[in-house]
Amino acid sequence: MFRIKSGKTIFISSSPVIQLTSKNEVMHVTTAMRIFPAINEFKPASVIFDYDFLGNDLEKILRRFKANAYYSKIKVYCYKQAWHISTDALLQALGVDEFIYAEALKPAATKPSATITAINNMIEKTVAGSLEAAV
Repeated sequence: MFRIKSGKTIFISSSPVIQLTSKNEVMHVTTAMRIFPAINEFKPASVIFDYDFLGNDLEKILRRFKANAYYSKIKVYCYKQAWHISTDALLQALGVDEFIYAEALKPAATKPSATITAINNMIEKTVAGSLEAAV
């Protein structure tokens, strides 16, 4: 699961894709025209941009962020479906601090360790042996 430090966060997307902890105050912005007024009103510590939602507008928005010292203390995240070398490099050069990929938000399937598997096998053998002896 992806963690964002507690504080005010603005999430710019058509629908909330990322669930943030209750420690965060979150404002959801659904139009690109509302981004900068929302930042000035809410004064967030971080902003999450949905790359698929903003598309080509994201480059213009990031350039405006980089040009204005007022936005320099705001941590910039970019939510994307998948990693792409040239796009990610450009966005990072424009000021994205971290990327959040859809794959990273999916719960990982856990495979039991070798130790746990060995203990489970020993328990099964012991229980099976007890049942055979009882019958």
